Amino acid sequence: LMENPVSLLDQSIVQSHYSKLGEKYDELFNYEESYADQMVADMKSALGLQAGDVVADLGGGTGTWAEKISQQIPSISPVLCVEPI
Repeated sequence: LMENPVSLLDQSIVQSHYSKLGEKYDELFNYEESYADQMVADMKSALGLQAGDVVADLGGGTGTWAEKISQQIPSISPVLCVEPI
């Protein structure tokens, strides 16, 4: 079996890479506040989100949508944000 390539890397290098990427990601995808609010409202409606639900944001990047969901629907807890590497 092939060893996990990430485990072969120095973890500080991986962390540095994704920290730099995260800064650019937020800069490049800085949505208008009204767009982000509408997208979260659409997600809430389409998924029928309500108090007590748990939300998983898979491929969540820097957590922009997870943060918006938790702000607009504070009774939803937790919002899990996962970014696989």
